Amino acid sequence: MNQIFKTTLFFILAFLMLHKTQAQTIVPFYNIGSTNILPNSSLINSSEAHTRINDLLGGIASEHDKKYIYYKGQYYFKDNLVINIQAKSYPPKTSRYKLLSEIKKGYNAFFSQEMSPGTYFLDIKNINNYHVFINYIINNNTSKDAVIIDDQGRYMVSISVYGAKDSNSIQKAIDMLNQITNSIIFVVE
Repeated sequence: MNQIFKTTLFFILAFLMLHKTQAQTIVPFYNIGSTNILPNSSLINSSEAHTRINDLLGGIASEHDKKYIYYKGQYYFKDNLVINIQAKSYPPKTSRYKLLSEIKKGYNAFFSQEMSPGTYFLDIKNINNYHVFINYIINNNTSKDAVIIDDQGRYMVSISVYGAKDSNSIQKAIDMLNQITNSIIFVVE
């Protein structure tokens, strides 16, 4: 099993672990939050997103990936990067963000067995009124990912940024992920 598939599969399983905690509703990101980094003019449909991701990753985004990964959420194309944002709304639960620590432990165990130290990045940050778990393989063109849960446990946002294989594009994807995670403002109810 190749590393990209394993990483993607692990991310999906971790994301599903978060989703099963309580009933949730998939919502458009703009219903629960905003970011000034991604204007509406950069929105693209899921079919175009899959085509662009496939091109950026050199043809490895298979029909299997399209069927299970790329159906939900909103897609943006900016600076030759494809950004996928999936948002969910939950009944409030203030301790929900603590699940990110469990996910980080799982990723760390997986990455430490499969990869050399210093080749992957894992971090949990507290930004504004939310917690964010960021993870990616440093020098690989797999997606750069984050899961965000607000402090009140009302919203969870998953972000994946895809870029081309070259080192400049990989760094641009990392920078874009950081810009997005640092700029999100959740709706105050």
